[in-house]
Amino acid sequence: MMKILFIDTGEHIENSLKTILADEYSVASYTSPEEGGDGCGADLVKEENPDIIVLDVTAANSSGIHLIRGLTSTPDSPPIIITSRWADIRQVVQAMRLGVYDYITGPIKVEQLTGTIRKALDYKVRRSRKLPNKKAGFLENLIGESPLFTEVKNLLKAYADADSPILLTGESGTGKDLAAKVIHNLSLRREGPFIPINCGAIPETLMESELFGSVKGAFTDARDREGCFEQASGGTLLLDEIGEMRLPAQVKLLRVLEEKRVTRVGETKQRPIDVRIISATNRDLKKAVNRKDFRRDLYYRISILPLYIPPLRDRKEDIPLLSAYFLENSINGKRYLAQGAEEKLMAYPWPGNVRELKNVLERAAILAEKRQIGEQYILFQ
Repeated sequence: MMKILFIDTGEHIENSLKTILADEYSVASYTSPEEGGDGCGADLVKEENPDIIVLDVTAANSSGIHLIRGLTSTPDSPPIIITSRWADIRQVVQAMRLGVYDYITGPIKVEQLTGTIRKALDYKVRRSRKLPNKKAGFLENLIGESPLFTEVKNLLKAYADADSPILLTGESGTGKDLAAKVIHNLSLRREGPFIPINCGAIPETLMESELFGSVKGAFTDARDREGCFEQASGGTLLLDEIGEMRLPAQVKLLRVLEEKRVTRVGETKQRPIDVRIISATNRDLKKAVNRKDFRRDLYYRISILPLYIPPLRDRKEDIPLLSAYFLENSINGKRYLAQGAEEKLMAYPWPGNVRELKNVLERAAILAEKRQIGEQYILFQ
């Protein structure tokens, strides 16, 4: 029988949890950080050896964070679910960054809690499988050895095996979509689907049906169809250009992320979802929050794990590597740069980033009459 270690810092739901889970799980419970060993969570995990930990934290306080830090300090520590009444979601974000699997806020719903426990146990099983290690191959798609980009790749690898939401930021053309795909391929969800959706390209009137699905008759030309959340079940959903999403859609998205259920347009039935969310934007969402163009609570919800992709002008030492990669795969066969051409590339500020570099080199490979590309073929728009 699977074992749950339950720690209730306020003695609010211990008895009800035991009643709910006793038939399906073995429950070991502690009723305070002191009894559980505030700061000594590692000892508690070693003593009880649970399959999963449920931690109820009734207030945003340092003792709860210390306990989480201790519980996550052991190698291969079990997944942790927080049930919390914290008013400040920034405290929840801090807990997630410490390695918490998931959190449930507000009044505890039995079905939501048991569903999250099952998903956490499934996550643990997937994590324990010795799947083929394809990480080196996937990381080869991220070209660059500069200190800035090496830091990006290190963070990307660290984030991949977690299941928390990721927010990719950076200028247009820096490769945020590629980074999202690599994260998916490195993750425990790699066998599931990767579904990208461009939030800036969908009319506001269709946003809800695209995300959550629809049923026949819900509106003109509506049909029974899954939305992106259901299509991405068991895998990863990329919400690209999330900064372009209007406020009404943000409210509905936040509700889905909190409840982990979707309701198709035109019906009342709620459908559970099991999706990892990666969001991407070239906008400064903090400024958008201050302007009230983007909801603060949604921002904290999607940015548990932030990852900034630097512009090409800040990592120009990667240009020779990127150029060699693009020219190796040129549609006109392998090409290489003359010294003057490479110097011209290095001197340019690259407002369009890696995407612009790829386009410039593709054009040069088509125009060049020889395998060597001279500087006269490096043309900027």
